[in-house]
Order: sequence, then structure tokens, then C-alpha cells
Amino acid sequence: NATPVKSQNGLTWDVLINWATFKETLKSIYGSQTGLTLGNHIYHVGERLDDFYSTKFVRDGSGNIVFSGGAPLSSPGGINNNGFLGHLNPDYTFGINNRFSYKNFSFSFQVDGRVGGKIYDDIWYHAMNGGTAIESDQGAFGIARLADWNEAKSNGGTLPSTYKGAYVGNGSVIVTGTPTYVNGQITNLKDLTFGPNQTPYILQNFISSGLGSNFDEYYTISRTFVKLREVQIAYSLSKKALGRSFIKSATFSIVGRNLLYFAKRKDFDIDQYASGFNATDRSTTGTSGDVTLSSPTFRRYGFNLNLGF
Repeated sequence: NATPVKSQNGLTWDVLINWATFKETLKSIYGSQTGLTLGNHIYHVGERLDDFYSTKFVRDGSGNIVFSGGAPLSSPGGINNNGFLGHLNPDYTFGINNRFSYKNFSFSFQVDGRVGGKIYDDIWYHAMNGGTAIESDQGAFGIARLADWNEAKSNGGTLPSTYKGAYVGNGSVIVTGTPTYVNGQITNLKDLTFGPNQTPYILQNFISSGLGSNFDEYYTISRTFVKLREVQIAYSLSKKALGRSFIKSATFSIVGRNLLYFAKRKDFDIDQYASGFNATDRSTTGTSGDVTLSSPTFRRYGFNLNLGF
């Protein structure tokens, strides 16, 4: 709390700043167990319980996505082959509220948000899977989609059964050797040889089947967002204006809420998922298993009349 300005002519500036952070780690496990199984991971003492483990792309020694048959290569299934995708809780939360007042007028606004952490974008997944997301028609995806469409157009509206597709994923393939895995990643890279992926795929099939729900990594985004939470302009009637009426005070105000929203993606309101891990029931919030189709943030406007008697 602070009042940076308080002048004799009636101008006052009050500011309130909040900042918070926390981490929840596994301190101990009852009995002789060495690991605690929650969701998609076996947690050990010292690990953060908001660690998000799920399906990741398999990568070669240079960080390229490894393909197989034109689609990203999936590692063997099972809880031991899930990869770390980030922390579900934000690194910190903050809020700043400013209020300026001058005589009978006041103006206030609040900015707040969360910084850091990861969350799964289920809206994006469904939009890509249905072919309605703008990203499914941009860049290399857009070029391949147009080529697929032209091929179907020239064949009476359907793709020929022999048509392989126009999209070639940017990555590598295993040329020789058999991979072994830990946490979904290849552990014997030195025993393998890699070459560029050259296998084409029909674009929409690649998105719906090749990616599909096979790789949560693709649709996991930053949890960071900032909101202009509230703006308020108010005017208070003076005692002279109220005269000898039974009303002791009267304030009129115009209020706007959620006027601006800044996030990596704006197709859903990240604010609906406040925390990543709930110690009470050992549940997570922000993964592909619990984020569902959600509404975007809404702007709201209102008028307030506050009377005192």
C-alpha cells in the first residue's frame, strides 16, 4: 500500500500492489513406497507436484522431431514413457490497483495476471482437429492443404486412392538401429543413424491422425496472461449539492471489467484455471484430462449508483 501523491489542491494517488508465489513439493511418502503415482507420473520425494507429464514428441540428437511413416513417431505407451511438459502452477501472480482522485472525481484501474507455467489448450486441439483453426491453413500447412484441395478438385471432388498427400513434416527418420526409451525419449542415440523425413501425408489426416491427441506437447501453451481487470470512473455529489435531503452521500460510477486480455492464445480464458495442483484431493488443473471446451473472456460494462443514508 502506498500514496505516492497527496497534494493540497486535492489530487491523491493511491496504489496497492500484490505479488505472490509458492511451490508444492512431495516431502515424504507413507510406508515403504518409493514413489507416489498421480495421473501420468510417478512422483518421488523432492519433486514438484504440479509437474505436468504427458505425451511428447520423440526427438533426435539435434532436437528434430522424429517421424515414422510420415507422422511423428510415438514412443512406447505407459506411465514411464511420459515426458515433462512444464509446471502447471504459474511462477508468480501479481496485481496492481491504482486510484486517482481529485475533488469529487476519481479514476481507478486494476491490472493483474499470472506469469509462467503451462496449460493445455483444448479449444485449439478441437479447432485443429476439425480443420477450422487458422494455423491449419498457414505456412507449410496452408501450402499442403491447397495442394490436397487442388488434387481432389481435379479428381471430381475426392482424393484418388493412390494419392499420398502433399505435406512432408520437417524432421528426421531413423534409418538404422532400434531405439530404446526413457521418459518417452531415445536413450541410445549413438547407436542410431538418422536421415531427413521425406514421406508425404494428406494434411488434414496428418493433423487429425498424425498429431491428433497423440502429443499433448503440441497443444500445451504458456499459462501467462495479463488482464486489465477493472476500470472505474466515479463522481461523488458534494454535501452542498445534497442539501438537507435525507441522502447523506451519492456516488455515480461507470465500470468496465476485463477490458483487455493479453495471452499467447486468446481462444479461451486461462483465468478459469487458477491453480495447477490441488493438494486436498490430489487433482490437477490444466492438463488434457481436465481442461475442457471453455468460453473466452468477456468484456463487461456497468453503471453504479451508491447512496448513503
